Amino acid sequence: MFRSHCSAVLNVFLALLTLSACHSDSAPPVEAVQVNDEFRRSLQRNHLTFAAALSEDGWITFKDYEAATMAFIGCASSHGATLRANPEVSKRLRYFYALETPSGRDLRSEMLACRGQYLDPVEFVWARYKPVTEQEASEAGQLMATCLRSASSTAGGQSVPPDPSEPKRRECARLVFEKTGLPDYYVWE
Repeated sequence: MFRSHCSAVLNVFLALLTLSACHSDSAPPVEAVQVNDEFRRSLQRNHLTFAAALSEDGWITFKDYEAATMAFIGCASSHGATLRANPEVSKRLRYFYALETPSGRDLRSEMLACRGQYLDPVEFVWARYKPVTEQEASEAGQLMATCLRSASSTAGGQSVPPDPSEPKRRECARLVFEKTGLPDYYVWE
């Protein structure tokens, strides 16, 4: 009797577990931003097929953002732009890169078309992943000010900040970027 009762309880438990697994929504992917049906339909209406395919599952993940970034760079490269250095990823999972265009060529319209087709719709969503808070921006500003204080000079009794192009300012900005990952402090080498 006890054995059949335990067996029955175990069977009911397994059945409930199976039912809940079949009917539960899957867990959201890690490092992802959810997109709604209207956004996906908008991508389709505007013939943004690359971004529409990436968001088909209802999410924009870091891998999707990475794919969009690389597709944009590939598109820009196909028009003659070149990367100055390998793309970098910040702590906030944002890509940073610099593209150069051949001298004498104006590739603005081609670059805008590439961004619009591949990167802009995905980056628009991905920006919501880890938005910068006021506190983070304030702390970054304080870090920058502290670092620059040692580089400032005095003229007429007043502190004069260093020229933005001076190496110390670039060094401070790079330090703040490395600590915070905030895009406003990114410095190209």
